[in-house]
Amino acid sequence: ADLVVHVTQLGLIGITVGVGVLLGAVAAALLGRTFRIAETWGVLIGVLLLAVGIAERLELSTITATFALGATLLAF
Repeated sequence: ADLVVHVTQLGLIGITVGVGVLLGAVAAALLGRTFRIAETWGVLIGVLLLAVGIAERLELSTITATFALGATLLAF
């Protein structure tokens, strides 16, 4: 049985941006203040793949999710 939840367009935008912001904050916390090149690339690629996978699974905009992720990471 499929679970069907009706969400408005504004709600979909909020969920998409929320996924990106949440994963951007996780990436910022994992990176901390020290930037080692191998760790940085590993965290960035891993979080980006997770963001794209979640957005794709929920049929959201992957570009918007990754943009929000990058903007959040830049802010932190």
